[in-house]
Amino acid sequence: LWQDTKDIRQKLKTAKLENLQIPNGQTLIVVKPEVIGISERGCRLRLPKECYEIRKRRVHRHYCSDVNVQLIQSSAEFSGRLIDFSPSSFRIEIQAEPPKSFHWILSEAPVTILLTNDNGILYSGDCKIVRQSMGKKRRKMVLKPIRGSIQRFKPKEFRSRKHRLTPSPDVIFKHPLTKRMVTLKVTDLSGSGLSVEENESKSVLIPGLIIPEMELRFGSSFKISCTSQVIYRQVIEEGEVDPKLKFGLAFLDMHPEDLKLLLGLLHQTNDAKSYVCNTVDLDALWNFFFEVGFIYPKKYAYIEENKVQIKAIYKKLYTESPSIARHYIYQENGRILGHMAMIRFYHRSWLIHHHAANRYASTKAGLVVLSQISRYINEVHNIYSHHLDYVFCYFQPDNKFPDRVFGGVSRNMKNQKGCSLDTFAYFHFKNTFNNEL
Repeated sequence: LWQDTKDIRQKLKTAKLENLQIPNGQTLIVVKPEVIGISERGCRLRLPKECYEIRKRRVHRHYCSDVNVQLIQSSAEFSGRLIDFSPSSFRIEIQAEPPKSFHWILSEAPVTILLTNDNGILYSGDCKIVRQSMGKKRRKMVLKPIRGSIQRFKPKEFRSRKHRLTPSPDVIFKHPLTKRMVTLKVTDLSGSGLSVEENESKSVLIPGLIIPEMELRFGSSFKISCTSQVIYRQVIEEGEVDPKLKFGLAFLDMHPEDLKLLLGLLHQTNDAKSYVCNTVDLDALWNFFFEVGFIYPKKYAYIEENKVQIKAIYKKLYTESPSIARHYIYQENGRILGHMAMIRFYHRSWLIHHHAANRYASTKAGLVVLSQISRYINEVHNIYSHHLDYVFCYFQPDNKFPDRVFGGVSRNMKNQKGCSLDTFAYFHFKNTFNNEL
């Protein structure tokens, strides 16, 4: 049956069936059938015993389904569908509904295309027209993206640390354009994204493509779900018959618990003694706070009356993994040497607190947990679901370390909107109300 019956009567008057061509990836199967009958509804053919296979393309073309196309040039918009794509081009079919005309499209000038489906926009980018058919109402076009990379986020001065894990995890996703499952091996991984490699001939990734649902799977141990976008493409083996390509993907969104799990793994890869939101022995934690002088006699006198309730709160924070709390611990053989934590205090602001270290047991524990929390913030602040736009911490100018580190940063930036030192008052509140009222 004909897929498209528009103008079929006129086509049947002016054309004859020469052969049947079946695209099969990089090859084309050509069949010369015997025609039994042709009508406006379809045709009946008798296939021969033999056919021909022609190696037509150097790269694989992937056929697409249910992907809408909008082509825009100089405020003129044309709608249609995506037929197929390769690593370097799209083939689309668009229509011109009056008063629009294909004369409005300048083939020498770039065009902007948007690829969409039920999940929203999957791709947008500027392309040049490589070739096109000459229909008046409908045209097929081959478009080539102009740029080989995109800029998703503002460039960072301090880049995410990349890791090559052994064994390497896999990324698994249903391709948004073809609806087929894709599995690729991760070459390197960070808290903000990852990279994969493909051979050019069968590549399925395009810079700018959004993957709404992607799964990062670590063997049979655990998996992490996220939304990602292809950021760049690089040729890493030039001069080869089938060169190898490297693609970088950025995480656009990830559940906070999954992101915590991922960053905990990466921090451990960098330093086996560094932990993110691990299960903590609360007795060991309290002993650590007393041991390093974080809880001193005067402070303990204030909390002693409510220590049962306070311990219950700490149990929730450190053993039940609430989404509003994060802690970073440097420990050796179960002994806590350094600690730092933060809690979501306002809608999109997190309070950094409880920075403590045993400088007699480790000279670097305090700096390690400070590095951990800074790396964590640097990784997650672009992820909307983590709700992190601002961080703040308690600051006492007469304390040498905070004044040197936090005060030093603020004084060096000289930008009150970026980082400020603000003086507040505090007092101890004692509830004297009658609870029975």
